[in-house]
Amino acid sequence: MMMESRRSLLLVRHAQSLHNVAEIEALGRPEGELYFRYRKDLLDCPISPLGHEQVEAASQILNSYNVKVVFASPLRRTLMTATGLFKSHPNKPKIYAYPPLREIMACACDIPDNLDKIKKEFPHVDFTYVDMLPIKELWAYYSLKNEKYRNKIFQELQEKFPSPEDLAQNNSIHVLEKMEKLHPERIELISDVNERVREAKIFLEDKVKTMLGEDERLAVVAHFTFLKAFTATKFDENGEPLDGTT
Repeated sequence: MMMESRRSLLLVRHAQSLHNVAEIEALGRPEGELYFRYRKDLLDCPISPLGHEQVEAASQILNSYNVKVVFASPLRRTLMTATGLFKSHPNKPKIYAYPPLREIMACACDIPDNLDKIKKEFPHVDFTYVDMLPIKELWAYYSLKNEKYRNKIFQELQEKFPSPEDLAQNNSIHVLEKMEKLHPERIELISDVNERVREAKIFLEDKVKTMLGEDERLAVVAHFTFLKAFTATKFDENGEPLDGTT
């Protein structure tokens, strides 16, 4: 008799970040979203003090889940969340940084910090899926589905910062300033995220089949927009999810 596999995904949104705190603060300010959207101090920002408390509380719950492996967005707030959630897990699951899990590129917090710095902060994380890219320092931009902006970003960055060292140190601020100049136009739309989510689902389904045993789980630590699109079953004419959870 055929038995249904009990291998499964466990979806987790990152804990509260400093960007989320700035979003709340912006509610009472005349600048609105411009108060936080392009702030350099929020570039790839960490989780907040409350976020640390959330992680600690959630880790006690997740310790009872049979998590075998973790795939997380390579942004700082998701890596911090994944690290805190599973640091004391009995299975000691390996954490992989997987670029397509990143958030929609809309704010400073969605632009990655210097890759070498991130690797030093998270030496226990496996960056194989980042390092395999041709220019690993620009990992976040390979999954942009808008070819015009993707090609323009790569061209501008390589022309302006021809040395690998300059490129690694300066690409984030350049992209942030470009996004601010383009406002309110966006370099990534929800329809682009939906396409990226479809590709990520295929990848994760394969990992569930090939990396898990019976009753084991693969945890995915990602972001609001990504997870809403991932779990949605209905979309409007612009691709905005009409359901889905975060």
